[in-house]
Amino acid sequence: MGIRLRDDVFFSDPVSRISEYCEIEVYEGYDDRHTENNVIMQADIDSANNLYAMIDRYDKTESRRILEQSVRLSSLLAEIPFEAIYLYSDEEWADLKPKIEALLGKMISIRGVGVEKSMKILHLKRPELFPILDAYVIQFLTGKPLSSSPRDIGLAVKALDTSREIIRTQIMWFTELQRGLGNLPIPLTMVRLFDILCWTTYKWDMLGRTSAPRGVASKSLISYSKKEKPVPVKVKLIPSKAPVRTPESPSASSVVIDFFNVLSTKAKYGVRGEKPMAVLAVLEYLLKTRQIGVSFLDLLDYPYYERVRTTYIALAEKFGSFPDPSGSWSVITGRGMELQGLIVDDGRVDQAIANLSKKEIELTYKALMRSY
Repeated sequence: MGIRLRDDVFFSDPVSRISEYCEIEVYEGYDDRHTENNVIMQADIDSANNLYAMIDRYDKTESRRILEQSVRLSSLLAEIPFEAIYLYSDEEWADLKPKIEALLGKMISIRGVGVEKSMKILHLKRPELFPILDAYVIQFLTGKPLSSSPRDIGLAVKALDTSREIIRTQIMWFTELQRGLGNLPIPLTMVRLFDILCWTTYKWDMLGRTSAPRGVASKSLISYSKKEKPVPVKVKLIPSKAPVRTPESPSASSVVIDFFNVLSTKAKYGVRGEKPMAVLAVLEYLLKTRQIGVSFLDLLDYPYYERVRTTYIALAEKFGSFPDPSGSWSVITGRGMELQGLIVDDGRVDQAIANLSKKEIELTYKALMRSY
């Protein structure tokens, strides 16, 4: 048995990949919460948040806005059958796509709700039809990043087209894959198996980010070889490591300072709060070690994690207003990955940290230290 996702990505043992995902990533509280009907409820939002949809995380009115559109969403959702994605003929699929586009269009028109949040909800309503198309999966399938604009609907539909084609043409192997995972405590639908293979390929194999809430991926990693190393584009539009700057483009330093200021306005203790302190810790670590070219997310992962953590605790004990710096570090960077989620949502600061020169690191650090 083997499954080919792209010309350059082949799984000879997809059972091992899915099994490892279920061991170290999150799927309880989500994949066992399907509600196959036409009404989006608070329970669906709560379940989506268990898979890091982060609805209401930064704007407490997002779920209310979704539920206020429940009637309109229900009428559009009722147009979407419960059939599995691989069972649609070409003609049936062509008829269905405009209905999917209309549903997605209505969902992303709700302020704060993009394709990622929408798809995590829609999978719960149609678990055999909709894979979870987050930024990693869409980037992997289409080669383009999400942009928080109406253009994302087209990317999502293109990713659905590709998902349907891959599953249909290899339906025998996907069926075997499901059978081989019969011992999972929570069964996974075929589209969910597919999106997990795509998501882990992009995150674990292509980006090399193997850390997970309950461990580190190692047993099922595949050899990914390509002449050009893939650009690690994340969730929203992130510049390459050598961005072309126009006069209007913000400097890497200003992006980092803006991110710090945004975190400070949302933190309970302002600049002395947990997440602003983490930005300062990253800069101090880079300043002391004289390293450049390492992204923000990489600094929160192996092999930098423990050293940045130590820097954070020392700073927090000196400048922070919150108790238990060690515990707070685990809260914001551990299982829930709150800080990582904010970095991904920002779309610029991850690479901005890597783009800082040694002089810029020093100047940015000094600028932020004036807040204390």
